[in-house]
Amino acid sequence: MPRPQSFGQYDYVATRWYRAPELCGSFSSNYTPAIDIWSIGCIFAEVLAGKPLFPGKSVVHQLELITDHLGTPSAETFSGVRNDKARKYLMEMQKKQPVPFSKKFPNADPLAVRLLQRLLAFDPKD
Repeated sequence: MPRPQSFGQYDYVATRWYRAPELCGSFSSNYTPAIDIWSIGCIFAEVLAGKPLFPGKSVVHQLELITDHLGTPSAETFSGVRNDKARKYLMEMQKKQPVPFSKKFPNADPLAVRLLQRLLAFDPKD
């Protein structure tokens, strides 16, 4: 039986540490393959580093860890956030610059770093 392309939105689908930002902030109304791609990226980063990349203690802490590494999302990304509290939180957040994956994973093969950058995009459209 073929797998449906999207499902209804559920806020608690994945273990927090591997949860895509669009689930943390209710950015999207659909469960898409991009959510699984993010989780794969988190697992791949854990394989490279030997520890979880985003070990958040709460949804807010999870978003803090993600933005500490990926930087503050663009205004275009903010516009897609459905949850008013999440949008307000992100808009009021101090602006952060992204940390290059090559700095976080200095011993990783450049191709692995490039793959990680593509797997862990804040906005699935990136």
